[in-house]
Amino acid sequence: MAHFLATLQQRLTPLSDGLAVRDQEMALTVAGGFPTALAGREARLQQARAYLTAAEEAFTKATEAVTVATAALTLAQTQHAAAQAAEELARLDTQENDLQTKIDDLAGRATKAARDQQELQQTWQEAVAGHAAHEQLLTNAKLTLEGAGKALKERHRNLADLERQRDQVAASQQQWGAPLEDAVRLLDQAPDQTRSSRPTALRRQAEDGLRRAYEHYGVDGTPARTSAKTSAPARK
Repeated sequence: MAHFLATLQQRLTPLSDGLAVRDQEMALTVAGGFPTALAGREARLQQARAYLTAAEEAFTKATEAVTVATAALTLAQTQHAAAQAAEELARLDTQENDLQTKIDDLAGRATKAARDQQELQQTWQEAVAGHAAHEQLLTNAKLTLEGAGKALKERHRNLADLERQRDQVAASQQQWGAPLEDAVRLLDQAPDQTRSSRPTALRRQAEDGLRRAYEHYGVDGTPARTSAKTSAPARK
């Protein structure tokens, strides 16, 4: 028996699962590992069905594990996508804050630029109005200067006329040969028309009166000869 068992141990090679042995010389596989000893075809079928049931259960569990793993992977991917979305949202929030800061800064600059433009526009309008007022004042000053020049010329003419009249009065007074009070007294005694006459008219009237006086004394009263004969009637 011992020799028989030793021979079987030498010829039978265990398979990888340890539940069967293989006899290469006989091309025979002997299954084992049964909780109870089995023999016959029916026992092998029961054993095979048990193996099949166990394999199906293991497959079902494996399938469930794969499903759970797939769900866990899907959840992990979803969580990863959510984390990426949260990170992107945080980055976009930062960008939005930066852009809002820039927008506020640009809006402040635009408001300041608009205010500066309005002030410059007002300054320009005031400058244009001041220039127009200056031009008007310059025009008025030119007109005033022209008027003053004309008035000055008129005054110079009046002054020249007055000087000529003064010279004529001085000449008439020199020809009169008597005090000015006598002439004033004679003018006061003269008619109103004579008093209101101009010096030239008075001189002409005096010359006419003098000529008639010369003619009354029998002397030629023409102006060219009167001056030469004035002393003779005076001595008479």
